[in-house]
Amino acid sequence: MRKKVKMDIPQNRKLNLEELTNEEYEILESYTTEILKIKESSPSTSKTKKKTKLQTLKSITSIISVIVFITIISTITFSIIDSLTTKKEPVKKEVVKLNNSIIGSWQSSTNGLFVFQKDNSFYWYNSHEELEDNYYKGTYNYKTGNDALNEMGFTLEEFQKEYGANIKLENIYSINLKPNLVLKNKIDITQVELNQNEIWWYLLIINDNLTANGYNKTLDLKYNLIKTSD
Repeated sequence: MRKKVKMDIPQNRKLNLEELTNEEYEILESYTTEILKIKESSPSTSKTKKKTKLQTLKSITSIISVIVFITIISTITFSIIDSLTTKKEPVKKEVVKLNNSIIGSWQSSTNGLFVFQKDNSFYWYNSHEELEDNYYKGTYNYKTGNDALNEMGFTLEEFQKEYGANIKLENIYSINLKPNLVLKNKIDITQVELNQNEIWWYLLIINDNLTANGYNKTLDLKYNLIKTSD
């Protein structure tokens, strides 16, 4: 509700600012101030200010949203470009270096597998793909170098003449195999298959590329072997 301000100025007197008394001038000034306050506090002015503030807030929110969107798109774009242009290092395959000794697994050209273990036990599998059945098991001992040649009754020259001129002395193995178990189709046929004191004499010549030539002198069999694991 607007506040009424009463001005006690005589009716028969014209309002001339120059002729106003001090008291009348103060009344007029008070009246003007009240009018201005009423205008400022009017509902229409308040609503306009609120509307303007709301529009400004909406504009700021819209600008921030656009900036965030542009930032996200730029980040994704640069990530894609970087992944496409970055040169990937080739995956290096780990090379397993095997030692040049009898211990380990040797796959034969006839699909079989010899396994010489550190505890002086051996296995001879009919197939390197089947290690649960159809195999011989036993113990072994061996000699190498000059000891192997002496056991076989050869000199190095004689041995090289018969088996190859490039054979190294330290790569010659004379092996005695004593099988004590034969498993065939999950059945133990040891007593049928083996004699009580059966021993196989085996000659192994290891080459520098981890291949080998094997000779079963007892059964007169020859194998070409390749080492597959230590």
